[in-house]
Amino acid sequence: MTKTPAPKTTPDRSESDFMERVQAHERNWGNEKYADRPDLIDILRSTVVVFWQHTDPKIKHPTIGLYDDLREVESWFVQMLMRAQLGTPDKRPSAIYAKGHKVIIRDVNITFGTPDA
Repeated sequence: MTKTPAPKTTPDRSESDFMERVQAHERNWGNEKYADRPDLIDILRSTVVVFWQHTDPKIKHPTIGLYDDLREVESWFVQMLMRAQLGTPDKRPSAIYAKGHKVIIRDVNITFGTPDA
């Protein structure tokens, strides 16, 4: 009787990309702190993780923000759209992950109407 080999359970590319980014974040920041820096366990357990790239040259490495759902990230994009005339934002998302999988923007829909409609 021959044994059937167990199926390989390798993570998909977006999961390994997520782990690589988390590891790079931890290596780059080491023991340094930044405002609201999450613990590693919180990063791994979070529903939505955003890696933020900052425009301030003093912040050399991406920071991480944790969110309950993608609506919070969507809200950030809407605010940036509405405040575009105020100048460049101080940060932008360099990568977004939901449950460890890379998220991309698939659609943007803006509907115009009159104020009295």
